[in-house]
Amino acid sequence: MPLALEWVVIASTIAPLWLGLFTKRPRFGIAAWLMLFVSAIVATSTAIIVAIWSVFDNFSSLEQHRQDLLLTIVFSLLPWLLFAMAGIAINLINLKIDPIVAKFKQLFSSPVLPGKLIRTFEGVPVEVVEIDVFIAIALSKPSPRILVSSGAVHSLTEAQLEAVLWHELGHLKARHNGLRRFVRVVETLTGFVRASKVMSHEIDRLCEVAADQFAAKRVDASVLKSARAKFL
Repeated sequence: MPLALEWVVIASTIAPLWLGLFTKRPRFGIAAWLMLFVSAIVATSTAIIVAIWSVFDNFSSLEQHRQDLLLTIVFSLLPWLLFAMAGIAINLINLKIDPIVAKFKQLFSSPVLPGKLIRTFEGVPVEVVEIDVFIAIALSKPSPRILVSSGAVHSLTEAQLEAVLWHELGHLKARHNGLRRFVRVVETLTGFVRASKVMSHEIDRLCEVAADQFAAKRVDASVLKSARAKFL
């Protein structure tokens, strides 16, 4: 149990140190982040099970006169004391992580508006949404499609628009939408640990890097860069 709780604290400590570490290898980074937090969830579950088992085992020993009442109380409270200490450690880490969360917090979701089909790209429908702001979104449900705002379509050159479409197609090919939904679930379940929010924002960023790398293999890097600059 102490090892399990120690790993949870270590995972919370490692999270902010990993920011920006996997930019050149986003797929590896995404896998590393998921492994870190899944292992932390497993460790937490294990610690809880052990703590509950310890209470029943100690009172069973008391009933069988294998230990006295004082030791039973001490051994029963000890696991929960370790939980309290781990909670204090995580809260102290949260205080340091909060500014990082605020800095890296970004808006990756936009309202899904009805779009007008303008073309298909590599077999994927491309729809334009009549809004002036610059938006391009890859949607996987109910069927794969790419939404692009009219503001972006009218302002981008054909080469830049193609670069944007390759980027969004990269999200679809790598199934980033499903990954992001899973990460949101993990973030919700572990919301008390700020490191989970860091993980969520960093995986979002790594998904964008991976999509850029996908597009950069098919269009000129300078065109992709100029197109992305218009969305900032």
